[in-house]
Amino acid sequence: MATLMSKPLTAEEFLPYGQVIEAKSNDMAVSANQGTSRRHNHLANLSNLKRPQNITLENSTDSSNIKCVEHNDASANLCVFSATPTSTLPFPIKLLERHKFSSQMFVPMTKPDWNARSYLVIVCLNNPVTDKPDMATLKTFIATSIQGINYEPG
Repeated sequence: MATLMSKPLTAEEFLPYGQVIEAKSNDMAVSANQGTSRRHNHLANLSNLKRPQNITLENSTDSSNIKCVEHNDASANLCVFSATPTSTLPFPIKLLERHKFSSQMFVPMTKPDWNARSYLVIVCLNNPVTDKPDMATLKTFIATSIQGINYEPG
């Protein structure tokens, strides 16, 4: 069993795995909501790479106007998970999850009584030859409570 040392989450270090989502004072934020907030645009690449499952032909009353319509069974899904902080450290990694065709975003929303200041992000790339986790790329990061992440597909 190997032990990994975690380091602070930075956009540069996390880039092979996806994007860090955070509002920085030096980005190109624009004023919003009558000047009461700043809008930070395009912080992550949202992806759905799943191929269309079926194709139908739609025609109008004019038989020369037939168009092909692709129906993709995958769609965007915004979920909220309520996770309970762990007190088990070191944290044993028992499972690595992969979403082959879509990005996946995590944004912390902590309860005030948790006093959460950080959370652990565990990532690795997929080995294209074996189609399994490439353990040589396994890394862990410590994200702050004001940083989200977006995993790239795969």
